[in-house]
Amino acid sequence: MDETLRQQIDHARLEGVAAVRAAPSLETLRAVELEFLGRSQGKLTLAMRALATLPIQSRRQLGSAANAVKRELEDLRGLAKTLSS
Repeated sequence: MDETLRQQIDHARLEGVAAVRAAPSLETLRAVELEFLGRSQGKLTLAMRALATLPIQSRRQLGSAANAVKRELEDLRGLAKTLSS
């Protein structure tokens, strides 16, 4: 489970960063945001929810990685919004 979750987090990062960089408009950027960071069905959000099922040590490591990915995607999203304004 740990390795699968790690792969989901890594995949969300790679796919999310590429999607943010490729977003041609604010509307598309918003769709990317929902796809990865959406509260109910975002790819990263779902991976973060799954952390609760892991042992504490794994939860700490993967939680830290997931939070770093979330911050990176949020930062890129903010930068993209600023540049497109």
